[in-house]
Amino acid sequence: MKYKIVALLNLFTLSLIILSCKQNNEDYSTLKPINYKDDESKYELYKGAKEFKDVFNEVYEISLDTAAKGIMADIYKIASYGEDIIAVDYHKVGNIKRYDKEGKYENDIGKNGRGPGEYKTPALVGVMYDSLIVYDDMERRVNVYNLNDNSFVRTWGVKNRYNGMAIIKNNIYLHRSLGNTSESKDENVFDSFNPAGDLMYTGNFPPYSNGNLVKLSGVFNLGFVSQGNNILVVCSDDLIINAFDVEKRKMIWRSNELPGRINVDQNSKSKKDNCFVHNLFAFNDGLIVLELLLIENNKGKIVFALYDRGGNYLSSINVAPGIYYADGKYLYYLSEPKKINNNYSNFGLKKYEIVKKYIQ
Repeated sequence: MKYKIVALLNLFTLSLIILSCKQNNEDYSTLKPINYKDDESKYELYKGAKEFKDVFNEVYEISLDTAAKGIMADIYKIASYGEDIIAVDYHKVGNIKRYDKEGKYENDIGKNGRGPGEYKTPALVGVMYDSLIVYDDMERRVNVYNLNDNSFVRTWGVKNRYNGMAIIKNNIYLHRSLGNTSESKDENVFDSFNPAGDLMYTGNFPPYSNGNLVKLSGVFNLGFVSQGNNILVVCSDDLIINAFDVEKRKMIWRSNELPGRINVDQNSKSKKDNCFVHNLFAFNDGLIVLELLLIENNKGKIVFALYDRGGNYLSSINVAPGIYYADGKYLYYLSEPKKINNNYSNFGLKKYEIVKKYIQ
C-alpha cells in the first residue's frame, strides 16, 4: 500500500511537470485581441475618430510658475497627485517639482544628490496611493516619498538597471534594460517589488513560437504601462501591444497588427518600417493609445493609434507635434517652452480628458 501511494504521488508530480512544460511552451504568437461583449457599443464611436478633438476635450491650459524655484531646465515626465502636477527633469538637472492646478510652484520633492532621499537621475516615477516611487538610474536605487507632506520615506538598492515602471495595486513592476546581468540577456524580464522594497518575484514576457522576444523600446518608460491587472508592453519590432496578466502571470492577448496606412491621410504610402514607438498610454476607462512617430518624405509627424481594452485596433488620428504624457485619467501636452535665462526654460501645459460621449 505504501509503495502504491508513493507511485501515485510520483505520477501526480510528473503530470504537474508536464502541464507546466506545456504552459511554458504555449504558442503566444497565436494570441489575439479579446472582444468584450459589454465594450461593443462603448468604443463604437472611436472607430470613426479622425481628429484629436474627436477623442479629447481640453480641461485647461496653464503656464508653470516662472519664479526662480519653479523653473524647469527640462521636463521628461509628468505625473499627477490629485489636482497637483509633478514634473520630472531626468537628464539636465535631475529634479522633481510639484505645482498646483494653476501652475504655481509648491515645492521640490527630494533633491539632486547621492545622500539619503536624494537622486541623480530620476528616470522612472510612479504614484502609488499617497506615495511617489522614484527609480534613480545612476545610483541604482528606488526612493519613496510621502506626497501628503513631501517627506522622504525609504530607499532600497537594486542590482539591475530598468527602463520601465508599472504600478498595480501594492506592487511595483520594473522592466529590466537590455544586457543587465548574465540572468538578463534579453529585454523581456521584469522584477516585482512590494512598497517595502522586497523582491516578490521575477517574471518575463515569454518568447513567441518563432523565438522572437517581446522587444521593448530602449528609452525609459516608452512602452511599459499598467491597466487594471495587466501590464501592457509594445514590441518595437512589430508595433504590437502585448498584455500580461500579473495575477495569472501569463500573456492574455496581443493587439491587432497596425494597418498599412495608420494615419488619416488615405493617400499616404507609409509602411510600418517608417513607424517608431514614441509612447504607450493606458487610460482607466479602457482606451489604449499607442503614440507613433511616422516618417514621410523625410518629415516626421505624430500619430495616435487607438485600441480598446482588449487590444482591438479602432482608428488612428494625427496629432500636433510635441510631448505627451498620461496618468491614467488625463492626457497632458507640453507646449513650447519659454526661455528665461541661462538656457533654463519654463513650460506651458495643456490637460485633456477623454470625450465623455465615447466612454460612458
